[in-house]
Amino acid sequence: MYMFKKENDLVKDPILQMRVNFKKKFTNLEIDLGNLFFEMSEVLPSNIINLSNYYLFFVPNELYFEAKNHLKKLKRMIKNKKVVLVRDTPSLQNLLMSFFPDVYIHDLNVENSENEDKITIIIVVLTSEELAIAIGENGSYIKLVNKVLQKYIKSIEVKCELKSI
Repeated sequence: MYMFKKENDLVKDPILQMRVNFKKKFTNLEIDLGNLFFEMSEVLPSNIINLSNYYLFFVPNELYFEAKNHLKKLKRMIKNKKVVLVRDTPSLQNLLMSFFPDVYIHDLNVENSENEDKITIIIVVLTSEELAIAIGENGSYIKLVNKVLQKYIKSIEVKCELKSI
C-alpha cells in the first residue's frame, strides 16, 4: 500500500499522470517466456522485457496477485536471470511504484531540467534498508529501471533519495 502526505501535490503533477505505452517488438525468447508464464499462471503477460540480468514480466493490474502466486515457481525454473513481476498500469506514477513493490515510497519528486526532453524523478524513501532494496546490489536494479524507461518509454531518469526524519 502506498500512502502520501495530504499536502503533497503528487497526484496533480502532469508528468506523473502521463500515460505510458511500451513500444517494442517481441523476440522469440520473450514469446517463449510469455508462453511459459501463461502455462504456469494462466495469466498472459502484456509485455516481457529481457534486459541485463533480468526478465521483467508486465501483467495487467487486476491479475497481479494471481500471477504473483506463481512467481516462486517461475524463479526456480529460470535460474540464470532474475525474474521481476511488474504491474502494467497506464500512468507513469503507478508504473514507477509497481517497479518497487517491496519499498515504501514516501514521495515522488519531479526535477525540472533545462533539457526539456529529459525528466528526472526522485523516489524518496525513509530508511536505508528501503533505499538499498530500491537501488539493488551495486545499483543494478535502479539502473535496470532507468534502462527500461529510457529505452521503451521516454527519456526518464529515476533516482532514489533517503529522507531523514
